[in-house]
Amino acid sequence: MRHLGGFVPELAQGAFLSAGCCHHACRGVGRGWHLARNLLRIPVPDGRRPMRIHQSRPLGDVLMKKMQQGFTLIELMIVVAIIAILAAIALPQYRNYTQRSANGACMAEGKAYMSTAVADAADNRAPADFNAKACAKGDDMTTTLYSTGGSVNFTPPKKGNASIGQITRCEAGSGTCRLLPEAPL
Repeated sequence: MRHLGGFVPELAQGAFLSAGCCHHACRGVGRGWHLARNLLRIPVPDGRRPMRIHQSRPLGDVLMKKMQQGFTLIELMIVVAIIAILAAIALPQYRNYTQRSANGACMAEGKAYMSTAVADAADNRAPADFNAKACAKGDDMTTTLYSTGGSVNFTPPKKGNASIGQITRCEAGSGTCRLLPEAPL
C-alpha cells in the first residue's frame, strides 16, 4: 500500500486507526498526524511502512467533529419561533398570576387589619388607622361602622392584568372579608 488516501476496506468496515507511526520522524506526534495525513491523501514516502490498522479509536468520532461546526440558520429560526410561541402563551398567564397574587395579598392585609379593628371597636376603643402596604388604598374602621354593621373596602394595586383586579370588602360588625366579583380597578 503506497498511498494512504485511497479507499481502505478495513476502515469502511469499522476498523480504527492506531497510534503507530509510518516512520520514526513522527514519533510522539500521535494519531492526529496520521488521521490528517490520511484525510489529505499524502502519499507514504518510499521505504516507509504504512500505518497499522487495529481497534483503538473510532474514525467516525474524528470525522463527526470535523464536519459539525455549528447550527444552520433554519435550526436557529425554529428555536426562535418556538420560544416566541411559548412567550406568547406564558406572558398573559404571568400577568394574570401577578394580579391574582396582589388581590390575595390585599385581602390578607385587610383581614388582618379588620381582626384588630373589630377587637378594638368591641372594647369601645378607637381602631387604629389603616396603613396600606399590600393594598393600594383602604378605608379606616370606625366604631360607628362597627355599631351600624357597615363595610370597609380595600383596593389592591394594579399589577399585571388590572382587568381581573378584585376589591376586598370586609363587614365591620363581624370582620369577615370577601373578594367582590371581578371589576376593573
